[in-house]
Amino acid sequence: MSLILETRGLTKRFGGLTAVDRIDFGLAAGELRAIIGPNGAGKTTFFNVVSGFLPPTSGEVYFQGRRITAQAPHRINQIGIARTLQVKSVFNSLTVEENVWVAAQSREPIQRPFRQAMRSSGVRARVEHLLRLLGLDGHRNTTAGNLAYGDLCLLEIAMALGTEPKLLLLDEPTAGMSAAETAGTAEIIRALAKDVSIILVEHDMEFVLNLATTISVFHLGRLIAEGTPAEIVRNSLVQEAYLGAEHA
Repeated sequence: MSLILETRGLTKRFGGLTAVDRIDFGLAAGELRAIIGPNGAGKTTFFNVVSGFLPPTSGEVYFQGRRITAQAPHRINQIGIARTLQVKSVFNSLTVEENVWVAAQSREPIQRPFRQAMRSSGVRARVEHLLRLLGLDGHRNTTAGNLAYGDLCLLEIAMALGTEPKLLLLDEPTAGMSAAETAGTAEIIRALAKDVSIILVEHDMEFVLNLATTISVFHLGRLIAEGTPAEIVRNSLVQEAYLGAEHA
């Protein structure tokens, strides 16, 4: 099995609090993985360390066999890891199309520094593809700050994809969405997984169980279980982490 992402003993402490505790994690190329766990389990902190937003206290991160531990976020993005955030991060004063263009343009080589960015046919084709893929074509001229929350989440995914990642980290991609929006996003992510490896952090269990091929469960900073959705549902450690020992 070829691993696109691997962590070895990954640990992040904040003073006396261990948010990520010696995590050994491996993601196969082409896999769609979900990370679940109660609030405070360390899921987002794990993303932050992998993507360079936070340095680890100890341990290592490897991407396609290359050590990337504690590299700067923009370096990690350049080699092929893109992510979304819990607090959505877009350019509110720009249109939807302009936001996606900024992301896609970042991958263009600087060969003609005085040529207008909008004249790049390659970037234009990628922007058009992403607007259609994420269902945002009808909002291309809408200012991002005026988007409904569900469309804002899709715009952030489109911007992440604009950087042409090999691995996409999605942090709570359906938070705040309606049931219809969540179902539509699930279909989009399923389609994206044909071309890019994906790890998503999500609290919506129905969404996760119907979408992910493999699930990793975090609790108190530790990786306590991994398996198929059916295996995770039956796992007594997972039941205890979510429900407490008495209910489990």
